[in-house]
Amino acid sequence: MGRRGTLLTLYVHGLRACFGLGRRATSKIFPWALAIFAFVPAIIQLGVGAVVSGFDQKIELFKHEDYFTYVRIILVLFCATVASELVGAKRVIPSHYGTFSLLTGTPEAMRDLLPPEVELIAPAPGETVVL
Repeated sequence: MGRRGTLLTLYVHGLRACFGLGRRATSKIFPWALAIFAFVPAIIQLGVGAVVSGFDQKIELFKHEDYFTYVRIILVLFCATVASELVGAKRVIPSHYGTFSLLTGTPEAMRDLLPPEVELIAPAPGETVVL
């Protein structure tokens, strides 16, 4: 198999794990939606550029180097969504739910998003967890 085959296998497995390929539909919705939302600013920029280019004008909604400024929260949410899959965690402890208004989820809701083989440990505030 060699090094190239190993890297290719890891890459393909990572993509399948990130986007829920081969799993139920509910595990695919959030990662795919975030990936699509990350491309929306770039698609709008391209569309405006294509329409305006016929008029010999240059309109730039945002600079190319500022693209990640617009999509960084989407990237953070995407990484948080797929982290347990990519790391291969056997147990997950949700620790940031409810800390600010964007994080409205609960540990029970997260349980539905995890694969069945991953154990979710949701301690009460101040409770000690022994692993």
